[in-house]
Amino acid sequence: MQQHAERFWGCQVISESVRELLRFRARRAQEDMLALTTVFPKLVSLELEFKNGCQERDDLEPTVAEAFLKVSGTLENLSVTTSPGASWSDTNVSPQLPNLDQMATLKHLRTESIWLFGRGDSFVALQLLDILPISLVHFHLIDYWGSSDINTFYPQFPSSLSLFGFYDQAFSRLYESCSMWLPNLKGIKLSLHSLSSDESMVGSDNTATTVGKDLPADISAFLRKFQKLFASVGVQFSVLFPETVNVELHSSWANVGLS
Repeated sequence: MQQHAERFWGCQVISESVRELLRFRARRAQEDMLALTTVFPKLVSLELEFKNGCQERDDLEPTVAEAFLKVSGTLENLSVTTSPGASWSDTNVSPQLPNLDQMATLKHLRTESIWLFGRGDSFVALQLLDILPISLVHFHLIDYWGSSDINTFYPQFPSSLSLFGFYDQAFSRLYESCSMWLPNLKGIKLSLHSLSSDESMVGSDNTATTVGKDLPADISAFLRKFQKLFASVGVQFSVLFPETVNVELHSSWANVGLS
């Protein structure tokens, strides 16, 4: 009995010493997240990649967002995305991260539109930017909506609203929140899917790495507008296209960092 107790205590000490889990690849967001945050309750950095973020659960089971709250007192860096080339089994989903305002120590957030906004009511989705945590320093949003099929890549926005219309409203709302609700925010990146692969990045100097071509007028206007707005509150705004995907082979587990 004493030997088993010593082994259990040793495992507990090790699990509570883990501060980083990087490139954790999983299949079931709900089950894997709950187990992961229970076993490693003091994570500081967490990088997750799911083949399918869709949840199939009854009302008594905890959500992915509730699992994140188990590490809300320590987590500073969070990346939650979908595996390259994968599609969710059901893209008609609600926002998956509604509790971000309770992540009291979160400084760096990297996630996708499907996780943050879902694919429901676009106008309701815009309100999700109001719940970004006050501690946030850097925010990276990736233009991915749960489907890798080009024919269904984007949700059905209202007829009066285009993709850039949606993002224009989203980042205008975020700008209005900066001075009051996000005083620590220093950088925003938006990774777009809508340009060809020979165009890579536009930065704070309003230049792009392209192959003999200028940016489309709507993107150029979008970029100039938000660089100017966010610069007025001390936030650097940049756009990347397309999102650089890390396709090197990883193990099915994770890189683990101990304190």
